[in-house]
Amino acid sequence: MAWFDLEDPADLTRLQDPGLELRPLRGLVVLDEIHWSTHTGAGLDLLVMAGSRRYGFEVKRSEAPRLTKSMRSALETLRLDRLDVVHAGTDRYRLAAGVRALPARELVGTLRAFPGG
Repeated sequence: MAWFDLEDPADLTRLQDPGLELRPLRGLVVLDEIHWSTHTGAGLDLLVMAGSRRYGFEVKRSEAPRLTKSMRSALETLRLDRLDVVHAGTDRYRLAAGVRALPARELVGTLRAFPGG
């Protein structure tokens, strides 16, 4: 597993050319940041790359999150295979194609299920 903390200056330096650093990696790759966003403003709290697949995680305080314009933008701009909206509630449910609401208590199990997790 490779873990990059985007608040760590050393990791930011390593990611000056993200393609060069990330392309050769195999297994689980985690980009960790309090808030990571694209040039279009699409934001994620966590981006996980497992092989050629990309998974986004957005954390919400709400017990029943709703799909936002920013979430749709992140899904499309980052070409995510899935976006999980982690929330304080107890139910897992579909928000849209490729987007699900995920109870916070299931987050660790979801991350462990990735290859190399």
